[in-house]
Amino acid sequence: EAGHYWLASWGSGLVRYDVHREVFSSINTSNSSIPDNNLFHLCRGNHSDLLIATFSSGLARYFPKENEWEIFNIENSDLPSNNVNVICRADDESFFIGTNSGLVRYFPENNTFAGYPVTQQMQALSTAHVYDILVESPTSVWVGSLSGLYHFNPKTEDARIFTVNNGLPNNTINAIL
Repeated sequence: EAGHYWLASWGSGLVRYDVHREVFSSINTSNSSIPDNNLFHLCRGNHSDLLIATFSSGLARYFPKENEWEIFNIENSDLPSNNVNVICRADDESFFIGTNSGLVRYFPENNTFAGYPVTQQMQALSTAHVYDILVESPTSVWVGSLSGLYHFNPKTEDARIFTVNNGLPNNTINAIL
């Protein structure tokens, strides 16, 4: 929306800032169906929706025009953890979701999640505490985690991990640019 910004806050839920009126409004658990007031990340969806990473309640999908919510968690979806840290648009209509229990891909057209087969190369990434994701191209995705830096190809599922054993100064990677 032109003239509006969305903010993920800690403790106050989803915040909308109206630039023209200079007004902040909070969408939280006491005035909406948002499942958690502690949010880590936001990403624009494929339409007018927002994807919201929550601290302990999974992935929330919000449709502001309709004021409707869809909530995905370990009880009602294949999301591997309710602790969602980061959301990143993939090369198509899907999104990579980084959780405290690994990386999954979310397909909003049918609200499904797909993990990656646990091959020897992908085993560590399937359980990694994921902090950030950078999609460089359809065949090159970088993942920052508590256990190192991963580089993988979603099409072939080939993966490589960089750790202190490969010269990385520290295994904890919080952001990638």
